[in-house]
Amino acid sequence: MVIDSALNDSVIELLNIAPGDRWRVYEQLEARFIPSWFTRNGLLWVHLLTFSQALQLRDVIREVTFQQVQILQWLDEELQSA
Repeated sequence: MVIDSALNDSVIELLNIAPGDRWRVYEQLEARFIPSWFTRNGLLWVHLLTFSQALQLRDVIREVTFQQVQILQWLDEELQSA
């Protein structure tokens, strides 16, 4: 696939991931055997080898951020009912 060759050996920095979420994203990527690492200044970098890994990265980020949204919604509902 053309998309696979375009992503072959791509390294990206995850800029929009909150510092507290980077570790969770890192753990999920490692579980999926997607190479990732932290720089000395705490930024998370990911080495994407295939389009499939890019899709998995997207899913991991969605999962981590969706969980936060759910928790905030639950807290808002609890506070309103109190």
